[in-house]
Amino acid sequence: MEEKRDLNGLAEVYFSAAVLQTAMIGQNRESLKVCKRNKDYKEILRIRQLLCVLYRQKRELLETANYLKNYYRFSGVCTKQNAGGVA
Repeated sequence: MEEKRDLNGLAEVYFSAAVLQTAMIGQNRESLKVCKRNKDYKEILRIRQLLCVLYRQKRELLETANYLKNYYRFSGVCTKQNAGGVA
């Protein structure tokens, strides 16, 4: 059964995924250092390509999370949070 979330909750899920992506990037950067020491050129190329994909995915996760988090801020839609002082 799927959990219903508001946009801020969904944004937090994307931010959490970006943190996991950062951890994967760190692991692969360490692997890249080892491969450079061992001069394993095929593996260096493979890991570099993987890192490009991981960085792109992380950037997309963060863009989506920020979009969801700020969706109502710039849309002109009045929500409970920003309705306080609006007359």
